[in-house]
Amino acid sequence: MRNPLWQRLEQALLAYPDSRVEDEQGALTFEEIRDRAKTLGAILARRIPPGGCCGVLCKSEKNAGLLLLALVCAGVTAVPLSVRYGKLHCQTILQKVHPCMLLSDDGEASEWMDFNIPIVLLDELYTENWRISSRNDPNLWDVAAVMCTSGTTGEPKGILLTYANIRANLQDIEAYFDLNPDDRILILRPLYHAAVLTGEFLLALTKGASIRFVNGAFSPAGILSQIREGGITALCATPTLLSLLCKTAARRGGLPGLTSVVASGECMTQSVWEELSRALTKARIYHVYGLTEASPRVAYQISSQSDAPLSAGRPLLSVRLGILREDKTITSSGQGELLVQGPNVMKGYLNDPAATSRALEGGWLHTGDLARIDSRGRLFLLGRKDHLIIRAGMNIYPQEIENALLRSGAVREAMAYGCLGSEGRQQIVLRVVPNEEDATPGGILAACRRTLPGYQIPDRIELVKTLPKNGSGKLIRPVFRRDTAEPAHDATDAERFETTCRLV
Repeated sequence: MRNPLWQRLEQALLAYPDSRVEDEQGALTFEEIRDRAKTLGAILARRIPPGGCCGVLCKSEKNAGLLLLALVCAGVTAVPLSVRYGKLHCQTILQKVHPCMLLSDDGEASEWMDFNIPIVLLDELYTENWRISSRNDPNLWDVAAVMCTSGTTGEPKGILLTYANIRANLQDIEAYFDLNPDDRILILRPLYHAAVLTGEFLLALTKGASIRFVNGAFSPAGILSQIREGGITALCATPTLLSLLCKTAARRGGLPGLTSVVASGECMTQSVWEELSRALTKARIYHVYGLTEASPRVAYQISSQSDAPLSAGRPLLSVRLGILREDKTITSSGQGELLVQGPNVMKGYLNDPAATSRALEGGWLHTGDLARIDSRGRLFLLGRKDHLIIRAGMNIYPQEIENALLRSGAVREAMAYGCLGSEGRQQIVLRVVPNEEDATPGGILAACRRTLPGYQIPDRIELVKTLPKNGSGKLIRPVFRRDTAEPAHDATDAERFETTCRLV
């Protein structure tokens, strides 16, 4: 099956044959990747009928990238997974999607599986001596990937992204992202994330930039070494991870080689922006926003050239934004729930027509993110609808509290959220990592009173050494569930929570 996505990728792989994709296990040139992807793609296309899908679970992200390209070439739907998120998470996704087989580079992958999905290792694919389950779904014929994300309940949602969705988003990102064959991009997060798959891996391929994957957990010192020793010029990460990297670099000689940095996945704060500006004086700093349902990129700006660096900028070329106001009218500016239209918007949710109908109501993608669009068309994110705290009739966004405290200099990190008080009133809980070792809750409360209006003063303050973060470095924020009047507060499973803004 030929599709617009593979045509664009093959064109790029042929145009930049000497660029490389590597990790600690070795390297492949773009020419080698193209040849292997075409060979494996032909094998997969012969064996798997239209509507079939394959899971991809690899220890090496380089191998995962090769297999994902082979599936795109074959016209077979991919289900990206990541060992970084644990056995239970992967099993939950596989049980929901039930692919016809699982592709892996790890001989121990069978230990992760407690049900009957055939596992085929990368080297075994060439022999064609393997089996598949007979399941296929006509609704997947045009679907490039089922990208699974965990919602506030922890139940994964299978998001159907078509070849045309990803191709359209990739083309829009290519138009603004200044990357070229002389660049080397370091990819920290797994291809399980749409932001990494489209906005880093596939983008680097189409631009001819060499790729270095990091397999495993984030280590600021280790990443700093790889940037310096590997001649890395481009990096994408959450503001939280970039902040940690900048702090480490400040003690070890800076980050002189980076020329392009992309901050995504969380709302940018003033303190992090100032930190990035000091550490990355020669870099073009992008601030971007999106969500998996949009393939994922929605808006961008070059923050280092903007008079409003905390804005997520303006929509991509083929994307249209709207604001759903409280009176249910849709406007092009103002404040409310952010809506998105464009060729990048998902086909729907796997086997969930009701959720699809809600998310795509009225021809718009309802993001669940609260935002403001100003008179100049700039997008400012306020947080998730699920995170909104209502006290004394006032809407309180946790980011307002956090940003004010961070600007005050009293804390290094902060996270606010709502919970139910003993009298049935919603209360504000504030967790902070203080700047001073001898800080006390009373001292932090005093800082709150100096910087916050009365209705935003927290009811409870907790001093902690670190704030919980998931595998991609995003803060894990408890979500107040108004339907049950209880906070979701099980920090033992990082994937049970939505975070400040969607990962892009």
